[in-house]
Amino acid sequence: MILDMMQVSSECRGLGIGRRLFEVGKDEARKNGAEALYISACSSEETIAFYRVMGSDLTVNPIKEIAEEEPFDLQMMCPV
Repeated sequence: MILDMMQVSSECRGLGIGRRLFEVGKDEARKNGAEALYISACSSEETIAFYRVMGSDLTVNPIKEIAEEEPFDLQMMCPV
């Protein structure tokens, strides 16, 4: 499954909201038979650090269309 968009406003960061949203996304993916979430993440250090803490890593097989559409994003995968 593809995690299309997830954002927590700066004033709400650090409250665990992003972690909870991401876990809900993983649960939904699992319920639908997915083995992983595909994430096209903006290349900010804070964003990448978040996804890594959540268990994601750079993918070796990016989805070509998504990678071309967002050339500055990092393509990541997170097992569910």
